[in-house]
Amino acid sequence: MAWHSAAPNMGAQMKKSIDTTSGQITFSFEDTLHSKIVFDPSRVCAANRRMAMLMGFGHRIGDMAANLKTEDARVKAIQAGVDHYHGADCAEWISEDAWNMRAGAKTPQNAVIAAVAAKRGVTYAEAEAMVAAQFLADL
Repeated sequence: MAWHSAAPNMGAQMKKSIDTTSGQITFSFEDTLHSKIVFDPSRVCAANRRMAMLMGFGHRIGDMAANLKTEDARVKAIQAGVDHYHGADCAEWISEDAWNMRAGAKTPQNAVIAAVAAKRGVTYAEAEAMVAAQFLADL
């Protein structure tokens, strides 16, 4: 299984692909002047792997509380992250959903757009597009 992401880089795209089968990360670039670069963690010394693991988990778990407003909410988010990673059966981690504990979470909806969708009898995405189009027309 491979996970992909892209990040803007001075107008060009750099793509990152994580192959969970081979255990490698491939970085590719939009322009043809650069070849793909493959990172193989199995070639990294044990001390660097340990530090990368600690930094990675610290970052992932810390990010779970990054946008929360209250200390209580941050504590609950951090505890949920720790519980998730401590409790996961490694055999289940082959799926992206097991790694990304928010994968199944519902995206919060704007109450105004939800009301427009209900009033017009359309989906939330359609109402969102209508509101955006109206907003742009009013500019």
